[in-house]
This record gives sequence, C-alpha cells and structure tokens, in this order.
Amino acid sequence: MPTLNQYSPDSDKEGFYIRANVGGDLPITLQVSLIASRIFKAVGYEDGDTVPTELVWAMYSFDMVYTLTSIDLDSEPTDLESAKILEDLDLESKLTDEERAELISYLEAYSGPDVDRIEELREELLEDISEDELDAVARRTGTWFEDRHQLPETPDEVATQVQRWTERDRSDLIKKALLLQEDFVTWSVRTFSAHPHLTGLCKIENEEIVYKLDPPGSEENVTIADCRGHNRTVSDGRTSPSEYDYRITRTKFDGTDEVAHVRGEAIVKYESFNGDRGSVTILKYDLDKLLPPHQS
Repeated sequence: MPTLNQYSPDSDKEGFYIRANVGGDLPITLQVSLIASRIFKAVGYEDGDTVPTELVWAMYSFDMVYTLTSIDLDSEPTDLESAKILEDLDLESKLTDEERAELISYLEAYSGPDVDRIEELREELLEDISEDELDAVARRTGTWFEDRHQLPETPDEVATQVQRWTERDRSDLIKKALLLQEDFVTWSVRTFSAHPHLTGLCKIENEEIVYKLDPPGSEENVTIADCRGHNRTVSDGRTSPSEYDYRITRTKFDGTDEVAHVRGEAIVKYESFNGDRGSVTILKYDLDKLLPPHQS
C-alpha cells in the first residue's frame, strides 16, 4: 500500500510525499499538497503510515497529490468513486472551516467523471460555513473567486483578453498568441485571468506565454512562463528529470537573478546568479503570491 512520508529537515522540499507502487518496476513518488496534508492529519495518518490506495487515487484525481514526472496512468483505477471515498472520511466534522473552504475550492475546479456527485459533496461541505470564511481563503490564496464563470472561453474573448494585457506597440505578441495551439492559449489565458498580481503579457516564445507580475511588497521584477502541456523536464543534477508547469524568474534590486522551475506546488529546480540575495527558502514562501489560482 502507499506510504505517507515527511521530508527531512535538511531536504530542499517541505511537507509530505507518498511512495506508491503502481505496477511498474519501481515505486513512484507523489507530492502532497497542503490541503491533502491537512486531510491526512485530520483522519489520523502520520509520517510512516500506510494509506489506502483508493484514497490516494481519489486525491490524485483532484490534483491534491501529483507527480513531478510522468507515470503510466493506465494503472489508475477506472471505477474509482472519488466523491464517495471523500464522503466516507466525514470531512465536514474533521476539518476546520478554513480547511473546508480550501477543499471546496479544489472541488469547484473539478470537471471530470462523476461531476454530479462531486457537486453534492461540495454543497455538503458548504453547509454551516460562513461567507466570511470563504472570503478569507480567497484573500489569502486566490483560489476562490466570484467571477469564475466569467473567464474568457471563446476565441474572440481570449483574443480580447490578450489585447488588454499587451502594450499597443506590441501587436506582434497578439498575432503570435493566436498562432499557438488554440486549446493551450485558452487554457493559459483562463488561468492567468484570475491572477491577482498580473500586470501584462511579456513575451511569447517556444510555445510558452510569459506574463509580468507585480506581487505586493515585491522588490523584484518578476515574470512567470506558462509551460504546461508540453511535457518539458528539468534536472537539478541530483535526481532524474522532472516535469514542470511554470518557470519563474525574479531580478532583485542588487542584480541577483533567480530562476525556479515549479511543478504543482513544488520547486523542482532553483538557480541563483549575479548576486548573493537569492534564496530558495524565501521563494518557497512567496509561491502563493506568484503562482496563478489553482482553481482556474
């Protein structure tokens, strides 16, 4: 059965990970998101415990646990009732209002199989939880936003949003965006339309859209490249190559350049150049301000 493990204090990663055998020659490693960690703790699982395979795959279907490298998805159970598994945990009584609000934001984003059951579970979790608590989660994480049904969908709406983000003398970027694969552009624009700190579109190259950010209290010039959907990998020189979703670059006032490749909520590679102010620890704490809302 899968085993829940906690990263050691001297690791460059924090939190928990899961080692699971999915039928191949070697077990795989699944990263555990913050909300998944809280669920495991709430139902009594700790470092070193085995956890039910069905629960792990249910969380995987909601991106609560995720891989940094590709795996054979044929090994995932096809008859899994994710909603029932989460319902059986009695999360309404075991999670705090804050934790329930974060879980609701994950369920709101779900659009896969058994979506009606997921909607029922979400409504159950919403019972007796205040709007103030939901708003507090939104202000802190950006994962719950009221205009989620107003994100651009049609090609015309996507093109209009790209125009809003682009300086008037950079019409070439708009043309480049519309020449990319339509699904990827729509996916990227919808994701970043909900980003609270986006200030514009920086450049488009190698089938990646690079956005400019201005997070609160920032001393840096910050950009984030949307690299999803291309199965690109990077290696830190110590482990096998890992896939990544985003590439974040920051330039601090003293000229220090930072580059971080991020998969899910984990930094899979970090580099610092041209100065001594770079810190992967500080960047970890800043990720919630730099990454786009998960829900979109």
